[in-house]
Amino acid sequence: MNVKRFLAIVLCTILMLSLLTSCALTKKEDTSSEGTETTAPGEIAKPKMMEITTSAYFGEPSDYPDYKEEWPKLMQEEYGIEFKVNSPARNTYTEKVNLMLTSGEVKGMVLVFTTDDLIRAVEDGVAEPLDEYLKDNEVWKSLPNEFKEMYKIDGKIYAIPQGAGEEMFVRSIRLDWLENLGLGVPETIDELDEALRAFTFNDPDGNGKNDTYGHTASSTWNLQDIFMAYDCRLNYTGESQFAYDPNLKCWTDAMLRPGMIDALNFLAKHYKDNVLDQEVFTNAGSHMRERVMSGKYGSTFYWYHWTQSFEEGTKTNDPNAKFTSILALKGPNATKNINHTWYQGSPFILVKGTPQAKEVVNWFVNIFYGDLKGHLMGRLGILGPKGFDIEGNTIILHDIGDKKTAPASNIVSEVPWFSRVDYPYRYEMYDDAWHEETNRTLIKKANDMATGKANGTLFFLPTTLQVPNSNEFARLDADCRKIYREALVKAVTGELTPEAAIENYRAQMKAIGAQKILEDANASLGIQNTFKY
Repeated sequence: MNVKRFLAIVLCTILMLSLLTSCALTKKEDTSSEGTETTAPGEIAKPKMMEITTSAYFGEPSDYPDYKEEWPKLMQEEYGIEFKVNSPARNTYTEKVNLMLTSGEVKGMVLVFTTDDLIRAVEDGVAEPLDEYLKDNEVWKSLPNEFKEMYKIDGKIYAIPQGAGEEMFVRSIRLDWLENLGLGVPETIDELDEALRAFTFNDPDGNGKNDTYGHTASSTWNLQDIFMAYDCRLNYTGESQFAYDPNLKCWTDAMLRPGMIDALNFLAKHYKDNVLDQEVFTNAGSHMRERVMSGKYGSTFYWYHWTQSFEEGTKTNDPNAKFTSILALKGPNATKNINHTWYQGSPFILVKGTPQAKEVVNWFVNIFYGDLKGHLMGRLGILGPKGFDIEGNTIILHDIGDKKTAPASNIVSEVPWFSRVDYPYRYEMYDDAWHEETNRTLIKKANDMATGKANGTLFFLPTTLQVPNSNEFARLDADCRKIYREALVKAVTGELTPEAAIENYRAQMKAIGAQKILEDANASLGIQNTFKY
């Protein structure tokens, strides 16, 4: 397969998806005990079993075993299909899924996190093209082309987006601590350094103890804005060194950028001084979140909506907790197009060799993208007192105790035709004021994205520029990430100086032939590569 013909078409705004689908799909409002009428995909019979592999299925693997057991049974009662769900741990998900795919251990619909994971699956011959299977599916035909063709390769559709919503990461930071210390919300990397050090050494919560820290992270995923501020941006998920630079208009390797030494020195000093969580490179994502909500860590870089979630969660331990968001940090050479937005919708592939493959993919689409109840059970989890109910167009999220909602199934994520705008959430444990604040947050998110793009600090990163357009990338990606991670860990923990770590990195990347990745990726843009190992 020639990866250079990779096509991924997405809309400029998620509003357009909503407009395109508003007239095409029938939104079910009758969810009575009589069950959900699901339009059969043509004459396709139901599969005996639907196997799904996804991440964060009712939390981590050991979380909520009762929900994990009950959900497939409820789905079988509702749709007459046996469901089997695999859900490896989030911090090792990609590695585990790759092994499962290679060994043939898994079949059915499998979520792969990124576009490069999808390309690898296609290159390895484990992903089935979906066009022929879905050509007569009425639900599929009703969806916007931009959604259906988001993961189109060589003229064939190889994956179904998990969802379709514009997202971004921001730095969530303790606003009450900033106020207690007489500091403003940081706008630059130097101001962030001042704030995080004050969080660590100046008793921001006023308890008279030396028990607070500047920031926590789960590897570089939650440190992206620091690298951005030094103009050495990582990829769109913060997990790879290869990224498209909108200012240079070319593909780069963050480790080769002039600002990388300063970025590594910044992090190394924070690590040495305990400003940065000492378990930064071993934390799972859940541990990072727990540390923030413990009330002892003042900041992290994470999903936009988690700023509000962090505030709510931290209030359990510190009732005075307040958080705010920083969209982007300016640095010495980073003043425009610093942070990015993108469409969230990781690809679901159909594994080659799946029994009743046509039936499986048709009913996967029909249930999770064409039926309100099926979509919400795939997005939220258990229908009923242990999870959620549907009242008209309102989704009631029940209090399962201690003012907590139920864990979510996370099979699919929000799509415009079943959006929270048309089907708003109502949380039992919260009052009208809280819901008004939540609605304001949704509006604020859209306004922040629009403002950031207008003033030049944010840019939209399309799917076509999320993965290097290179056959060598699919072959070498795992080795490149390993070399990159080793260099980062050694530089940040002080085992090597940043200069020595980068020198070793260059030598190893050159030895494995990684130069070809940058050459191919930039050639696909019609420009000559200037980055050399």
